[in-house]
Amino acid sequence: MIDSVSHYSRQRAERAQRMMTYSAQPQATAMSALTILAEGAREAMSNDTVRARLPRRFAPAFIAVSLADLVLTWVILNVHFGSEANPIANLILSKAGFPGLTLFKAAVVALVLMTTHAVLTQSPAAARRLAIFAVGISAVPVVWSLHLLLSIRWFVWMYS
Repeated sequence: MIDSVSHYSRQRAERAQRMMTYSAQPQATAMSALTILAEGAREAMSNDTVRARLPRRFAPAFIAVSLADLVLTWVILNVHFGSEANPIANLILSKAGFPGLTLFKAAVVALVLMTTHAVLTQSPAAARRLAIFAVGISAVPVVWSLHLLLSIRWFVWMYS
């Protein structure tokens, strides 16, 4: 898509060059040529693929939520002797321990970030929705873990 934009801009620039060459009024034509070039640049910059960016806070927010999930998982597993709810993560935890689980979660974070940036080149709106969805879904285990930890703390406080 970027190639088609530059091809379109090149055509407009060539047209402006021809106008300057064949015109009898050089100043008026130069202004027209600049106007045409400015319009081409404006159109090229308004293209979603050229300007496409994810929200600035997406990657740090996603990494922070994923890190919070990892820390809360460790607290629940080691301090309160809970279990991992995700069956894939539980399998990795039983085979490779917590370092394996850490690598698994890091790989998932990297995969989501790369996928979101790959989608960004094709559809910025879809990438934005994917980014919001990824942060939201990753926040669910964090909220649930906090709920469990606060429930345990409240239960211990009430009945001790």
